[in-house]
Amino acid sequence: MKLYKYPEGKLMKYFNRGLFFSFLTFLLLISVPSGVLAENSAKGTLTVDGTTAQINNVYFDQYKNEFTIVLTDNSVSQDMIPYGLYELSEQKKVRALKFAVSRETKQMIPRVGEAIFFHPIWDRNLGIGEEPELKITQFDDSKLVASIKSSSENEISGHKVSYDISFSLSLIKETPKLTFTGKTGPPVEAYSAYCTAIMEGDIDEFKKYVLNANLEMMPPDKKEIILGLDFVRDTMMTNMEVLEVNTSGNNSELKIKGSRGIDSATGKVAMVLEDGTWKVSEESWEFK
Repeated sequence: MKLYKYPEGKLMKYFNRGLFFSFLTFLLLISVPSGVLAENSAKGTLTVDGTTAQINNVYFDQYKNEFTIVLTDNSVSQDMIPYGLYELSEQKKVRALKFAVSRETKQMIPRVGEAIFFHPIWDRNLGIGEEPELKITQFDDSKLVASIKSSSENEISGHKVSYDISFSLSLIKETPKLTFTGKTGPPVEAYSAYCTAIMEGDIDEFKKYVLNANLEMMPPDKKEIILGLDFVRDTMMTNMEVLEVNTSGNNSELKIKGSRGIDSATGKVAMVLEDGTWKVSEESWEFK
């Protein structure tokens, strides 16, 4: 099976404990101290050469056990994290601090940090300085609660950068919304189901739309399959317009225009009718 490469959990929260626990939850909610941050929020400042941005939002991008953390003044679409920030910064729509941490070491990953802060004279991207202070309160499979603070003397390339930000971040990603428009038909329906299975991490459903020969080449370790699906899900186009469907016998080719955030691409998907089901044989994408 040809793997295609692009530029990089769901959690149902519910209470079912009766009226007592509902009332207890209500009491807890109204009793939260004012200093405690709400989930997926940040509080603090980022200052570059005397210009200060109030930081209110936090986002993340994940690769295995490495997390790129993005703290911004204005809210942005998750699709813009992290690479779309540069374009938004040039449009003066966002100012941000970006850095990376490892869940294994509970430490920052060197050479990743940037202050994304547009200025008409100097480059919008500056390092975050030497020895920032990262204090982690919680870092597990579901949540990261921490604060990050610059050192007292923090001059970078002739510019003064300082920050002091606390944040609380859920590490459970919401499933991106997937839309299909344009041409329809059985091959398109099968490809849509295939993409939906990837987005939802449903391995059994995903396998229904993969050729038998390609299934035999998949690794036996389920964890490896999940890792592969995670990568594709995080980079797959989420808005797809099917431009053409060319079917001949048991073969069909879909031509698709896709987008996700600031990324756009055109794709070709080869489908084969096998065991009464249209299955994905191969696909390739060309990014614009």
